[in-house]
Amino acid sequence: MMKKTGMISIALLLTFSLVGCDDARAKLKDANQAVVTIDGKKITKGQIYASMFAAVGQTTAVNDAMRVITDAEVETTDDMMKEAQSTLDYYKSNYGQEKFASYLRSTGMTEDEFVNTVVLPSQKEKTLYSQYALEQFTSLAKHYNPFKATILTFTNKDDASAAIAALKDGAANVADVIQHYSLSSKGESELITIDTTTYDSAALTYLRSASSDDGWQMIPAGKEGTYYVVHLDSRIPDDFRDEFTEWAAQQTAVQTEAKTYYFQKYNFHVYDIDLYNAIKSVDPNILVQDKQASPTPEATETPMANQ
Repeated sequence: MMKKTGMISIALLLTFSLVGCDDARAKLKDANQAVVTIDGKKITKGQIYASMFAAVGQTTAVNDAMRVITDAEVETTDDMMKEAQSTLDYYKSNYGQEKFASYLRSTGMTEDEFVNTVVLPSQKEKTLYSQYALEQFTSLAKHYNPFKATILTFTNKDDASAAIAALKDGAANVADVIQHYSLSSKGESELITIDTTTYDSAALTYLRSASSDDGWQMIPAGKEGTYYVVHLDSRIPDDFRDEFTEWAAQQTAVQTEAKTYYFQKYNFHVYDIDLYNAIKSVDPNILVQDKQASPTPEATETPMANQ
């Protein structure tokens, strides 16, 4: 069940519970308090905070916000927990039990904390992107114009012609053709989108206007000595909904859209100007407040996400 969006406020406020907002810039109340003294030189809380903010402030804020969003949007399933445990076991096996344990000690985390704050959030973020791709299936399909096609690549025109003849009259199937002509092609029906650059534009241009009723066709490539034997398998996205959704969820552009969508849905707002600038330099798309205005000293808090 989806949690209340107000949870964003709670989690992010807890993250910065040591700071107060003054003129849109977070400050420690006891910044001048010494934490340690070395050779008579004091290192204060303010100095440590500034160092930590510069190193991980932006990453921590964004990751914490994303974690709260995914917790609200994505249910933690038994399969996720099993996969997370499997990932933990992989790290322990790959790096060695003692070395990995030493790493955890250096970060101050237990194995359970590693699973719950590192591994599981990553899994849930991937699920969030898949969820977004599924919800936006129609618009994404319209944008990426996906279709399925089988494409065989030849370096000899006569071989390509002979292969088409065999495929059309049923004397051979795709696997037979690949074996007979020692082709490097996989021979599987492939998902093709506007982002596909694997093949020459001549073949892709033909397929984008072809019909599955056209059967096998030979398309000379722009590159001399290359011939494609192609078959349009389907241009109906619903026929390969799961495959396209999985592909779309892995695209950087779609992930960026998804983050913007969910950060806006949960009213993510940054009030600290230094944090705002840090996020803007790395991930400006999640600063959904820019659709209204940049943070100002007069900004007031909302009941949702805030820093």
